[in-house]
Amino acid sequence: MTGLKSFFRIACVPGDDAGPEAMEAALKVLENAVSYFPEVNLEFVKIDLGFNRYQRTKETVKAFGTKFGGICEETINTIENTDAMLYTAVAGARFQPLGLRTPYAYLRRHFNTFAEIRPYKSYPNGLPKDKNEYELLGAEFILRHEKMEIAEKMSLVGPIARVKPSDHLFMPNRCLKEGLTFKPDPFTDEQILVINTPKGVLLILGCTHNGLENTVNQVREIMHEERIYGIVGGLHLCDTSIPKLKDLALWLKKLGVEVLVCGHCTSFEAAAIFYQILGDKVVFNYVGKKTTVEL
Repeated sequence: MTGLKSFFRIACVPGDDAGPEAMEAALKVLENAVSYFPEVNLEFVKIDLGFNRYQRTKETVKAFGTKFGGICEETINTIENTDAMLYTAVAGARFQPLGLRTPYAYLRRHFNTFAEIRPYKSYPNGLPKDKNEYELLGAEFILRHEKMEIAEKMSLVGPIARVKPSDHLFMPNRCLKEGLTFKPDPFTDEQILVINTPKGVLLILGCTHNGLENTVNQVREIMHEERIYGIVGGLHLCDTSIPKLKDLALWLKKLGVEVLVCGHCTSFEAAAIFYQILGDKVVFNYVGKKTTVEL
């Protein structure tokens, strides 16, 4: 590390709900990792952002033609004087009925950062080989664009067309870069595992980027099965209005869904509303949770 910077100030944002617990665990991991590099020193600067802060202070910042809640100019200045930001989720859906955007939406615009760095495996020169080299060695790549049965009573379905607008308020802003221009990302790479059960189909979802209604309706059509026994996975409802969440919950109840396991991007608000309407058919998923379904 000779000649390189060895001292870093990290802005730590615990966020809302279970965020403080997640931050505590993340800091332990980070501190343990840094212990292997004695020449590196970190200073953690705790930053209070999110809906919990907004409830206490009613602070807002007006910029980029809109208002952002749970943040102030002093906090922005503090973050500007750090080298990086480590954060967990804030309760974004709670800002919407108030006509506000989340503080993270402001920070992305303010710092012109629209990508997040997540843990990954790094190869020094990219992937070991490109697709053509693997094919020369005998590998076969199956690029699937329709339903594919992978085992008895188990199929892969996708892509899902965005027939109706996504349930997520900001999905139209998710773009692909082509040259110097950007175009809306249709998320054609999303896969759905569908399992046939005596009570209908069970959907194992990834992140449901193109909307829960679009996903369920197209699976019903592709599988020639009207009955939806269960749905497991992320529902991409973290920025969805309360009225829309209630409509979705009533729609799922009408469909007769018996198991709804809400994953990472569902949001606590959505899971709570689903539980109010669907009762104990709703489970909020987490690492280590086990759910048994009838097959």
